[in-house]
Order: sequence, then C-alpha cells, then structure tokens
Amino acid sequence: MAVERINPSNVYPPYDNNYSQVTKARGTIVEVAGTIGFDENSQIVGDGDDDMGAQTKQILVNIERMLNAAGATRNDCTRMMIHTTDTRRYLAEGHPHVKAFFGDNLPVSTLVGCKELADPRFIVEIQVTAVIED
Repeated sequence: MAVERINPSNVYPPYDNNYSQVTKARGTIVEVAGTIGFDENSQIVGDGDDDMGAQTKQILVNIERMLNAAGATRNDCTRMMIHTTDTRRYLAEGHPHVKAFFGDNLPVSTLVGCKELADPRFIVEIQVTAVIED
C-alpha cells in the first residue's frame, strides 16, 4: 500500500525534518504495541540500562520483525509515538537511528517525555501504526 506523505506549504515545516505532517493511506491498519529494547531473550540491549542508541536500534529491529509478521514493512508506517525518559538524549542518540530506519518515508510522529516507563531499565519505547492493502 502506498502511503502519501504530505507537508503542506501553509503550515510550519516538520521540526528538524524529523517527521511528516500528514500521512494518507487506505487499507488494513496494523498496530504495533509500544516496543522496548529487549532482544529475543528478553534481555535489555546495550551497555547497561542507559544506552539510548542501542535500545533504539533494538526497538527498530523488533518493530521491523513485528511489521513483517503482519505483512507490513517500515514503508507502510503512517504514525509513530515515542515515549522517553530523556527527550534531549533521544533526539541526539536515538532519533538518528529512527531517521535512518525510515529514510524519506517518515511517518507522522509525536515525541513524549515522561518520568519513567514500565520498567526502570527502559528509557525509550516506540509504537507504530502501518496501513497495508486489504
């Protein structure tokens, strides 16, 4: 399913070109739950519990596997929600991996800073929505 990404000229541009303002798609919705930096053995990745880059990269690996299990790819993503305990560190250390993952196919996105996630070892969690052909 082709996703149309729209950045209207009469609205402010996406902050630091990190997302699309609007996505438009028709088809079956695929929801991927908030995903954390666990490997397939439920072990947190990286150097301890404070490795934003490693956790983000593992989250993207997990998201790609989940999307593929539903017949979707990263290019089908229309929406992304990121929760993190440190937005500045996420933007510096985690988000570059997200931009590389999506390339020119950036979904709409919301970044939310929070005091903590479900487990103190988690410092970033990402949820995505994709749309695939019926």
